[in-house]
Amino acid sequence: SSEAASSASASASAESTGTEGSSAAETADMYTNEYFGIRFNLPEGWSFADADALGSTNQVVAAVNQGSSIDMAALNADQSQIVLVGLETPSDATADVTAGQYLESLEEQLKTNLGGTYVYTTVSATITFDGIDRELPASIISFDLGGGELCVCEAVAEQDGAFLSVIAMGASEEKVTSAFENFSAATA
Repeated sequence: SSEAASSASASASAESTGTEGSSAAETADMYTNEYFGIRFNLPEGWSFADADALGSTNQVVAAVNQGSSIDMAALNADQSQIVLVGLETPSDATADVTAGQYLESLEEQLKTNLGGTYVYTTVSATITFDGIDRELPASIISFDLGGGELCVCEAVAEQDGAFLSVIAMGASEEKVTSAFENFSAATA
């Protein structure tokens, strides 16, 4: 719906996330998170969305990333692809955890929350932070929804105990890969 695809103001700041130096902002066509040094220019045909309006998508993200908040949500024109940026602030539990270990813990959360109704594959992804390409630990998760499939690709970056997750969602691995590549190509 057009309401779900409407532009939303950034949901995270240094005050709201507790992440020192974090300053997320959205303009009409760009998302910026200065703390992690990431900028995302919306590809043609994409728009920012209010993360709260994504309904069941938020439930999937909550099942995968307990403790994270959605910092940015974007949809393609027919809403068949979604890209989210999630933030988890530093805590005693994440003080000495690497991005790879954090991603492994997400699989454990899936086992606990969803049982065996998914396929989890470990991969890697390249995203540009402050003009530098970084290879990040990532996963592709395929959920059988009984009448279709939902695929999620998630890459995780860590900085000073805080985690930034880039999450692409779609109805097939091809849609997820395409959405993730759109995001990666649009970072600067």
